[in-house]
Amino acid sequence: MGRSGYTCIRYTMCTSNVLVWLVACGVLGIGVWLRLAYGGYATMLPGYSALSADSLCIIAGMITFFVAFFGCCGSWFQNRCLLILYVTLVGTIFTMEVTAGTLAFVYRDDVKGTLKNEFKLGDRKSVV
Repeated sequence: MGRSGYTCIRYTMCTSNVLVWLVACGVLGIGVWLRLAYGGYATMLPGYSALSADSLCIIAGMITFFVAFFGCCGSWFQNRCLLILYVTLVGTIFTMEVTAGTLAFVYRDDVKGTLKNEFKLGDRKSVV
């Protein structure tokens, strides 16, 4: 196989996905460390315990880990199915981020009030 632009793109995509994969491993490790070292202390919003720092780090690390894995393997082995899965997942994640940001902006007053009340409740529970 000769050197071409496709080879350069393949190596660049694989290298960037390996770097993202390593960052995902780090985020996953931080989430596990928070869960083991601090237990329930990391929960700032008692009404939304799934949104604790450790749970968010573990979930974000796992999703990023798998997406980067699909991208790296798809580009390295030139597997069309994995590349289509990778592009679909990245597009879906991007769409969900834009939607969440737009909804947070539109309902910013409700979000602000809910967060203020939950932080007050969490602060009272941590003091007692």
